[in-house]
Amino acid sequence: MILATFNVFVIPLDVGFNPEAFQNFLFKLFNYVVDMFFFIDILVSFRTTYINERTGAEVKDVKMMGRYYLRG
Repeated sequence: MILATFNVFVIPLDVGFNPEAFQNFLFKLFNYVVDMFFFIDILVSFRTTYINERTGAEVKDVKMMGRYYLRG
């Protein structure tokens, strides 16, 4: 939640004003680390099972989990 809040403020400021402080190496490194956390979150979400609403069974098929994630 903290990283999402960070992105909510930093991305518009960076795009709109391109402040000199955002060009700092440590700031850029931190921003890349934040992006990697979101990428890892997406990968984990693709591997998360879900319950089929019609059958009530847990779906463990990787392709079906990916489709379910992309749909909603």
